[in-house]
Amino acid sequence: MNGLFFLEGAGVLALLFVLWKRGTFGGGGRKKSKLEEKAVPVGRGHMWYLQGGPKKGPTVVLLHGFATDKSQWEEVAAALVAANYTVVVPDLPGFGANLRDIDGKYDATSLAKQLRSFARAADLGAFNLVGHGIGAIVAASYAYGMPSELASLVLVEPLGLTVPAESDFDKVMKNGRNPLLPSTPQAYDHLIGFVSTTPSKLPPAVKKKRAEALAASREFYQRVWSELREGDRSHLMDLLLPEIKVRTLMMFGTASRVVHPSTAKVWEKRLEGHNARVMLVPGAGHWVMVDRPKEVADALVSFFKAPGEARQAKRAAAAAERNAERSGEPAAEPSGEIPTA
Repeated sequence: MNGLFFLEGAGVLALLFVLWKRGTFGGGGRKKSKLEEKAVPVGRGHMWYLQGGPKKGPTVVLLHGFATDKSQWEEVAAALVAANYTVVVPDLPGFGANLRDIDGKYDATSLAKQLRSFARAADLGAFNLVGHGIGAIVAASYAYGMPSELASLVLVEPLGLTVPAESDFDKVMKNGRNPLLPSTPQAYDHLIGFVSTTPSKLPPAVKKKRAEALAASREFYQRVWSELREGDRSHLMDLLLPEIKVRTLMMFGTASRVVHPSTAKVWEKRLEGHNARVMLVPGAGHWVMVDRPKEVADALVSFFKAPGEARQAKRAAAAAERNAERSGEPAAEPSGEIPTA
C-alpha cells in the first residue's frame, strides 16, 4: 500500500451556495461545468442527479454527505468535467429533490441497492464511485456487495470508523446533540463553521430557507442517521473496509472536526497489504471537497489514472456488459448482505 501523503498547495475556494432549486442549494459549479439536472425512476419515485462531461468518457459518481445534497460536489464536478470525465452526482434517496419515502429503508444495504437501481436506470456501466460522510458508507457497501461493477472506490471523511481519538463531533454527540442537524439560521451558521474551514456568508434569505428546510426534515434525517449510524451500525465501516476488493483511496481533512485526523494513520496501517491508499488534505475540514475542490479533483484524477486502474476498469466494463446481455433475467442482488457487528 502506498504510504500516507499530503496534498500540496493551499488553494482556497469559498463555499458557494447561490441558487435554490427543489430544496437544494448551489449552482456556481453547475454553470461552469454545464451540469444538467436529470431524473430517472427508482423505486416509488425518481432519483434526481446532475450529469456533465463527454458521453463516452470514464464515469465518476459522486455521493454527498449527511443533511446536504448533490450541490456539495459541484466545484469538484466542474474540474472533473474539464478533465474529460463523465460526472454523475445524484441526490441520495430521501435527500435533496428526491422523495422522502416514509415507508422506505435507509440502512446501508438498502441504499446501496437503490444506488445500483439508479446506475442501471441511468445506464452508467462501470464507474468510479466516490462517497463523502454517510455517502462513503453507501459507497463502501456498494463496493462490498457489487465489486465487479466498480473501477475504483474513494471514501472522503467516511463515518462509521473506529477512531483513535475523539473529534469535536464525537464529544458533542455524547451530549445527545447532532451538530449536523441545525434547526435555526443561527444553528446553520454553526453547522457551516463546524464542517468547513472556508465558510462563506450566505445571504440571509438563502440561509433562512436552507435552515428552515433542514428543520422541516429533521425527523426524517434523524431516522436516516439512526438506520445508518446507531447501535450495531456505528462501526460498520470497520467490518466493510478489510473485505473490500476494489482499489480504494481514503481521504481525510487535517482540520476536520468530524473525523479526527489521526484516523488516517490508523487506517493506513490497518489496510497494509490491501489495494488501498490513504491521503490527508492540509487545511481542509469535514467538507474536504468544499474547502479544497481543486486539490480534491486533482487527487481523484491522479488516482483514477494510476497504474492498474485501466485493467480493473476493463474487467468491470466486461462484467457490466455480461449483465446487460442477460435480457429478460431479473437484476441480480448484491453478492452479499452488508455485515453487522
